[in-house]
Amino acid sequence: MSDNGWVASDATKYKFHDQRPNWISLAAVAVAVDDIKSFNDCYFEIVKKKSEEYGIKTEHPIIKDEDITRWVTDWEREDARQDIVTELLSIDTIREVQFVETSLDPQWVTLFDENEDDKKRMESQKFMNDFLEKYYNVVAIWEYLRKRRLAPSIYRMKTGRFIKTSLQMTSEDRFRKHG
Repeated sequence: MSDNGWVASDATKYKFHDQRPNWISLAAVAVAVDDIKSFNDCYFEIVKKKSEEYGIKTEHPIIKDEDITRWVTDWEREDARQDIVTELLSIDTIREVQFVETSLDPQWVTLFDENEDDKKRMESQKFMNDFLEKYYNVVAIWEYLRKRRLAPSIYRMKTGRFIKTSLQMTSEDRFRKHG
């Protein structure tokens, strides 16, 4: 990666309420680009072109899924999404895309603090909703760095605060009431 390279990430939550009450899945993507200026120029040019092509009117310089849902007719949405994503992923300065996804069966998880004797238990869906979701975009960056065997210290990452908790799940604790 050159001095102009960046790794950026974003995350989202998918709710399965219609299939399984209170179930969620977290998904995140990290995109590594070699030249951020060149990437941004191409990105915003594609967004402008696709907004005009599909009649998408937004106040922001990106196309969100909700914008496609609002402005594109039902019968064109699937093709529009595929067209926009395919064109964005064809930007030459993209070096790598890292995708991660997590969904947990209902079970108890044990959260450990810095002192391993200080721990608490939480139901897995509550853990994902109340805690993990806030930091899940960092998971995609961690996975990107792990696969490339790069030390996180060589990158500057800005987050509200770093997670000082590790997670341990045990299958024998599934569905057990914890008082």
